[in-house]
Amino acid sequence: MSPPRGGGCYIRPGYSDMAIGLARMIGIRFPLNFRSPYQARDISDFWRRWNITLSGFLRDYLYIPLGGNRHGEARRNANLMITMLLGGFWHGAAWSFLAWGGLHGIYLIVHQQWRRFGGRMGARLAQGITLLAVLVAWVPFRAESLRASWIMLRGLCGAGGVLLPDLIVKAVPALRLVATPVAVLPYLGAARTMSVVQGVALVGLAWGIILLAPDVHSLRVRGRNAALIAGFAFSVQALFFAPFARPFIYFQF
Repeated sequence: MSPPRGGGCYIRPGYSDMAIGLARMIGIRFPLNFRSPYQARDISDFWRRWNITLSGFLRDYLYIPLGGNRHGEARRNANLMITMLLGGFWHGAAWSFLAWGGLHGIYLIVHQQWRRFGGRMGARLAQGITLLAVLVAWVPFRAESLRASWIMLRGLCGAGGVLLPDLIVKAVPALRLVATPVAVLPYLGAARTMSVVQGVALVGLAWGIILLAPDVHSLRVRGRNAALIAGFAFSVQALFFAPFARPFIYFQF
């Protein structure tokens, strides 16, 4: 089943945890499927952490049967690319999904060559580069078409101009050289009820949890209880800012 374009790739870790917990209540143990993938230190590590069951399927039923790494460097690179392209196609019959798979194929090949020639870098730098590469690849995964992907990537690079809230530009006047100050960012929609300070604080907290917090499955009982309370508090807070009720995402099929 292909995830909806509305962001299924980002929320599935939560759905997997829900499934694991519900199954455990009736005596069934599901395997762990996500393990803090954005904390990965390289792209191979990312695929060991993200959608673990899919990664195992691609390895066992595509990469290894194609020959894996048993027939030389060129054949291994070709096998990696074929596996990732088919992994993209598994998510949906669209060129944008193939582009996502192709990008990850390129990432894995570059990483293999980097390791082959003994390349090294700091752990945090490696994590940052890996995160950036993964987020860039999410653009075609999320976009409706390759043209939309190109527009989004140009926008991320500032090619379409940069808008920043007037509050930030006033605090840092030098930003006027590269950005246009506006009272309210037009693309925030109903989220404009949240102040810039609140938004920045929540985004910073979210990324701090994603990049620094230990995986919930590795926590002890006390830590899991604290995570549960924090998650409940964030859920209640989100209800106050939600402009309307959003149906369960997989009901969109």
